[in-house]
Amino acid sequence: MRHFGRSLGYENLWMRELSKHSPGQIQNELPRPVIDELASKSDVRNPSAFVSSTIAKYPMLRPHLRQQNANLISAAPRSIYEVLQRHPGLEQALDAVALRRLEEVDIARAADLLDDLAQRRGVRNPSAFIVHVLGRSTPAHDEQEGEVDRLLQAYPHIRERLDSQALMKLSDADPARVEEILQDMDSKGDVRNPSAFIVKALSSFPTPRHDANLSHRPLPELEMQNVGDSQMTIYDVLDSHPGLQQALDATALQRLEEADFARAADVIEELAQRPDVRNCSAFVVQALRHAVAPMYDDQDGEVDRILLRYPAIRGRLDGQALMKLADSDPARVEEILQDMDSKGDVRNPSAFIVKALSSFPAPRHDANVPHRQTPEPEMQKMGNSWMRQEESPLHQLLSSDPGLREALDDGAMHALEACDPERALEVVEDIIKKGDVRNPSAFVAASLAKYPQPRGTRSEEHWRPVQPPPPMAMPHPSVRSSFASRASDQAM
Repeated sequence: MRHFGRSLGYENLWMRELSKHSPGQIQNELPRPVIDELASKSDVRNPSAFVSSTIAKYPMLRPHLRQQNANLISAAPRSIYEVLQRHPGLEQALDAVALRRLEEVDIARAADLLDDLAQRRGVRNPSAFIVHVLGRSTPAHDEQEGEVDRLLQAYPHIRERLDSQALMKLSDADPARVEEILQDMDSKGDVRNPSAFIVKALSSFPTPRHDANLSHRPLPELEMQNVGDSQMTIYDVLDSHPGLQQALDATALQRLEEADFARAADVIEELAQRPDVRNCSAFVVQALRHAVAPMYDDQDGEVDRILLRYPAIRGRLDGQALMKLADSDPARVEEILQDMDSKGDVRNPSAFIVKALSSFPAPRHDANVPHRQTPEPEMQKMGNSWMRQEESPLHQLLSSDPGLREALDDGAMHALEACDPERALEVVEDIIKKGDVRNPSAFVAASLAKYPQPRGTRSEEHWRPVQPPPPMAMPHPSVRSSFASRASDQAM
């Protein structure tokens, strides 16, 4: 920091000395090396004389300094994850939305923003900071977002509690509607989750509902009652059935938003009349599958027919599991349901299905033979999972720690499967050894971005591809329980 501060102090000195020479005498690439050289010396009594003398002696960039400049240019970060490596802990503080926005902008812009964020000490929500700043850099929305910024500044107690998703929603919204929502929140004063309130309000009514310039003007009762069907949303229908919205998960709500309003309203009304439905989210996803994705009708119909043969399992599946099944090969669906039916004691069917389809999306044998048992030589028991002997070393290693496998999202798994197999094993072993990685998926992305090729850090004793690892080589129980408990919490 001392060296950096001195370097900044010499910038003004350089500009003064530069003004004494004609522009043609000095190369554009010369200033930075001279300043860096001056800052590195601790015995220069007269910096002005040093700069002036150096310019007079070497108006052209010296060869060794030219090479240093080339090295600095070649050392420019290639991805945001290289920049994040400079600031330990910052990556863990950023959510997926913020990381995605950083990946979408120019790397130099992202690097400057991350360096700036690392120097700030009063930023409570780094993700919101990133999204907010990068949102203003979109030319098409500059004027609108500038107005939204000014509105947010008038409500600092609300703004500081918003997450990145809420800020993105606001930046894309009509400023008049933003003003209405902020006024409403300010008048209530007891909104427990401001971000969720904003997302729901903008989803329900994206356009202004009255003149937002009239501060805190209450919406007339008649205007509320006369909202036509074309302006109504699924949330208006849900509000007429207290408690129903709380029974639906995010997947079910998303399906309702994507579907035709009339069809979605019919499903909600039907659900409200059926107190025997134990899983409301699964009911909605199942009912709206054809309305949302007609291109998959044939495959979905086959999956539906398979599910009807397993009503005990079907009734316990959540929306995410049903969506996974709808997008899967019916033969693979049949295999999984047969396996679950034969076990009979699967505590979390939805998590079981999601994991099974993520690990093996394609059929593993002929599923048309009902309940056919796979020959014993073809399978080998390892931990709590059954695996074929020809399974890749990566999946064998992940199967030794089911909690870690559950913690990795699809993007991380695709990245591991697409990279050099040896490098994939190195990254997974690093996660297992550390044991305290909060976001394994982000760790995978950062590791592969920084070192895409094998580093030769693996130990042959740590993992043998065909045979199960001996008890002493398995991850420490505390490590596994950390990932397992986290995956279990997410599945609940």
